[in-house]
Amino acid sequence: MVFGVSLVCQGLKYELYEGHFLSVLFSESAVSSIGKATNIIKDFFKQKSVSRFRPYDVQDLLQPLIPRQPQTALAEQEPVAGPSACQQLRQLLKEALKILQDEGIVYRKVKSQDELYHVTAQDKDLLIAVKDIIREDCKREKYAEKGCHILHILSAVRQRYSLNVSRAALELVLKSLECNSDVVSTSDSHYTVF
Repeated sequence: MVFGVSLVCQGLKYELYEGHFLSVLFSESAVSSIGKATNIIKDFFKQKSVSRFRPYDVQDLLQPLIPRQPQTALAEQEPVAGPSACQQLRQLLKEALKILQDEGIVYRKVKSQDELYHVTAQDKDLLIAVKDIIREDCKREKYAEKGCHILHILSAVRQRYSLNVSRAALELVLKSLECNSDVVSTSDSHYTVF
């Protein structure tokens, strides 16, 4: 059984595997590449009004962020060890999608081999589901005065719509609904409809 824990401290990433510490130095270029990758993907969503996508739909957009490995002119030179450009691209995409999921910008409605991601802000079905949950539950005496707490809404969304909706994704949906005056925040964490 492999046990792993990661800790980040002053730019160093310490990983504990089965009792042994490994120290991995974060390179600034790797961190900035991930930031650039998430921004490229976000821009793509805005420009194309994307509501759903698969990783291969955005993978080519990140290709310019992968450094080209120089071609060796001499046949006797050994190739440099390390991940190939394709592996680097896949890893960069994986990290960027993880960050976008953590921020709630994308989510996977159903976890399956078919890696279909939904863009939270463009998912009309999720917007309707959240609005309907708030509308229905605010009719109940328990929520009539203060409205529904965000954790109640999240639980209901996970029961009725998708187990994979994160709190961050729900918060983005609630902000969007509030901007459109579909829901009203009655306090810091409670929402209702009129």
